[in-house]
Amino acid sequence: MRLGAMCLFFLCLQLFGQRPTLTIGVCADGDPNDFQSEFLPVLHTEVTTLLERDYDVRFPDEFLLRGNWDQAKIQSNLQTLLAEPAVDLIVCFGVFSSLQATQNGPYKKPVFAPFGIDADLPTYPRTGDSSGVHNLNYLVAANGLNRDLPYIQKLAEVHRVHMIGDSLFINLIPGLNDYLDANFKKYGLEVTVVAAADRAAPILDQIDDATQFVYITPLLRLSNAERDVLFHGLIAKKIPSFSMLGRDHVERGVLAGAAPKTDFQRIMRRMALNILSTVGGEDPANLAVTIRDSQKLVINMETARAIGWYPTWDIYIEADLLHERKSESGPSFSLGEAVQRAVTSNLKLADVALDIDAGQSRIQQLSSNRLPQLDLSIVGVHVDSQSAAASFGLQPERLWQASIQLDQLVFSDRVNAAIEAQRDVQTAIEAQVQSTRLDIALETANRFLNLLKAKALYQIQSDNLTLTQSHLDTTLVRRDIGIGNPSEVYRWESQLATDKQRAIHARTQVDAAGYALNQVLHLPMEQNITVTEPDLTDPQLLTGLGRLLPYVNNEHSFGIFRNFMVDEGLRRSPEVQQLDALILAKQREVLAGSRAFYLPTVGVRGAYNYQIDRSSGGGLPPIPDFPAISSPDDSWNIALNFSLPLMTGGRLKAERDEDRIQLDQLQKRHQSVCEQVELGIRVALQDVGAATPAMRLSQDAAQAAHKNLSLVNDAYAKGLASTLDVLDAQNATLVADQAAANATYDFLLQLMKFQRAAGNFDFFVSAAERTLFFERLDRYYQDKDSQ
Repeated sequence: MRLGAMCLFFLCLQLFGQRPTLTIGVCADGDPNDFQSEFLPVLHTEVTTLLERDYDVRFPDEFLLRGNWDQAKIQSNLQTLLAEPAVDLIVCFGVFSSLQATQNGPYKKPVFAPFGIDADLPTYPRTGDSSGVHNLNYLVAANGLNRDLPYIQKLAEVHRVHMIGDSLFINLIPGLNDYLDANFKKYGLEVTVVAAADRAAPILDQIDDATQFVYITPLLRLSNAERDVLFHGLIAKKIPSFSMLGRDHVERGVLAGAAPKTDFQRIMRRMALNILSTVGGEDPANLAVTIRDSQKLVINMETARAIGWYPTWDIYIEADLLHERKSESGPSFSLGEAVQRAVTSNLKLADVALDIDAGQSRIQQLSSNRLPQLDLSIVGVHVDSQSAAASFGLQPERLWQASIQLDQLVFSDRVNAAIEAQRDVQTAIEAQVQSTRLDIALETANRFLNLLKAKALYQIQSDNLTLTQSHLDTTLVRRDIGIGNPSEVYRWESQLATDKQRAIHARTQVDAAGYALNQVLHLPMEQNITVTEPDLTDPQLLTGLGRLLPYVNNEHSFGIFRNFMVDEGLRRSPEVQQLDALILAKQREVLAGSRAFYLPTVGVRGAYNYQIDRSSGGGLPPIPDFPAISSPDDSWNIALNFSLPLMTGGRLKAERDEDRIQLDQLQKRHQSVCEQVELGIRVALQDVGAATPAMRLSQDAAQAAHKNLSLVNDAYAKGLASTLDVLDAQNATLVADQAAANATYDFLLQLMKFQRAAGNFDFFVSAAERTLFFERLDRYYQDKDSQ
């Protein structure tokens, strides 16, 4: 009667053009705390926003009654608001006031209790998906204890779980212990209830070393600071934990949970809609009470590492992992930063770069032939006395002699040719190093993008796994309400196992791609690194800010651009530059071979000898009236040498012919390489051109597939679509998502391939060089237009 009279009164006021006043009383659990301070304004905003066009919504302070966390006080406040004529309806703002409301209907005025915590608790009245109690509407999550216990059983092999619950909650629900024992027993578990109030320390005192696992229910009397003390205390005790509130608590340090992040705005909006229906004449007893959320296991890996617990591969793939990598994990790289590190740290490139030093040493070796060669020698000879006597004084018994010899090459075309050719070879070596540098840059870019692709595909497989789990949950609901059959359940269970295998494989691909990138960056294989998505609008890239678009937006312009890039690529190609240098070296060798027939080699040699010690023995007797003849202690000589081969048995001609053949080979190889470079540039540009619309088209296809899947899911939940319909739509969405992710990274991979073919990367180009590039490009187009 009161509900009908209230609706009639509101209708009359609206007919006279006045907004009726809607006074809402709030029955809160306790004193202001973090929860009330944060979310009470959300209640005001959502209700006022929805109803203010037709009603003057008011939340008077005198009708905000707080229960001081006392069961009797909460019950008294509820009765006070029910008896207050100025209050049109009541909102129970808290778990305990909501529980009180669900246990004491029917009511004379509408009562809304939006903070139910477990739909299976015996305290909640239920008729279908409504309360069935006049003027009572509550909201409760579809899943609670029976959602969490299978996860707890899977996470750890334990037989007893300590459940932390607020003492008010424990005392308020009749038959709670029997309910808990029965439900935990279904999963082979025993339960010990730990009573909690507003402090963490007494709770931790009840958790001893024998505790195997802790299950945390909503502890609304704990402030955020006290919750952190509790969660960190459990970590310090190295006890695994699971929270009924799921992600909210896992983000603060609980090991695991399955509930999604609490969307209080959604809850308040749902309640506001129920209030709107009520003032429109609907009995709250008939309004839906269940809030259905997707569930997914979420694990705090930082907590897991701290307590020494690690998930199995099955759980690892199924769950969302927070802080998957250690906080002290390695560096972060953009695509450009990764390439720059590789070209400075890669071992393969460092190995090849040493060829430059070796080649320089070779030039020095050859050049040394042009410089003076100075040799010093000291010789000591000792012969027997008989041999000395028989030499007639020519050979003393003991002789020490020093000599110094200087050789200077005056002219040798062969030596000159070798030096000049080696300098050209050195240029070829430097071009080879540049080629390897570009190869390493391309390999790094490919591995970087393949890692991003692997991560994206893994995320798609993970999301697909979550979707399959959601479909399995829906199928169980369909079976329970009589519109599904067991075969559907088995089909989705089979699909879930298959999707888990796919997700595991995708995860291994992420690790493999990470190892490959670390190797090319010369980092430890297990090093954790962060890779950032490339930005195609980056002005440092050739594609940035759309600067290339005017040059490629039609076939005619694109053709001119291809020709320009071929010219640029041939000019910058290290492979072409390497062959240019080798051809110059071989041409010099051919010239030297021809000159060998008529150009002599000219050299100068000088020597100085000194006898340090000479001991005579034997020899001829002195001749009277003739002075004794003795050899001088020192002597010197100098010689000029001209040499020209007159007959070599045809060797010089054969060497010259061989050099000419090798030169011809190099010239033909040069032509072939130029063709290959041109082919690579043109094909790569076509691939880039094809990959560009593929990105947009694949994204359009993915969006369409998601819309179709949403429609099919709704139809399936209502019993209007079959399992095969859903599987087909889900598989189409999976394929489309994979194609969209591949298209984006394939475009970048093709872009890197084009830049390698063109002989340079954006990462190595300065802003000034980029400006010059576009100036050359503009001139090229202007020249073509004038022709």
